[in-house]
Amino acid sequence: AGPSELGEERGAMTSVALCLIFLVGVKSQSINFLAQPADILDARFGCEYSVRCRASNVDELTWRQTNGNILSNSTTRHTTTENFGNRTWEATLTFTSLNETEVGTYGCTAVLQTPLTVKAATFRIAAIPGSQAVEINNVGSSVKNITGQPAGASVTVACRVDSCLDVPYIVEYLNPAGEQIGQRVENSNSMLTAHYIALVNSIQTSEEYTCRVVYDNNLKSDSDTFTFEGMINEGTTVMPTPPTFPPCLRN
Repeated sequence: AGPSELGEERGAMTSVALCLIFLVGVKSQSINFLAQPADILDARFGCEYSVRCRASNVDELTWRQTNGNILSNSTTRHTTTENFGNRTWEATLTFTSLNETEVGTYGCTAVLQTPLTVKAATFRIAAIPGSQAVEINNVGSSVKNITGQPAGASVTVACRVDSCLDVPYIVEYLNPAGEQIGQRVENSNSMLTAHYIALVNSIQTSEEYTCRVVYDNNLKSDSDTFTFEGMINEGTTVMPTPPTFPPCLRN
């Protein structure tokens, strides 16, 4: 090959090399999310939730609403950002007492100034309708569908309380007439999940009893009802059904 051809070939190789270097350089400058917020789809109103977002190679990291506005702090919500150096930032979003206006979708937005690049990681927070911070949750407790007990019997039951706040509350049981059964239980050291035992004397079948929790100086409460289904055919005598035989065996 002649000098001119060699020069063209070297020029082409140089261009390819420069292009590769440029591409690698651009790739190394891209925003990288090291931690992204996960969706919270079973939140309860009044509870505290916190999510974090971390990204490298960024100049700015902010929490934003779906309309693009930066999320401001409020009495029940606050954001914090921390610079770890080396263009690595972490942003935290905390709902101290989730309310109905705060459910929705949010974005952790990362900005790189040169070249100008914007990247967002979104997350959604949704709450269980009617939920609250301290509530009766009788999944797995003994106060639902209590069967096999005759009327007038004494039965021990357990009511489950779920709490996400370290607040005192009172648990009480009420009979079908709305009268208190036994002694109210005052809990001054809240646990996330606790079962409260009560002895119900002389039960009435097919009538609704109530387990209730009261907190926040009696301003808030939650309750659930349960019944004693009694025994099958309670109070009646069941006569056995006489056997039947085919015609050829009757005699």
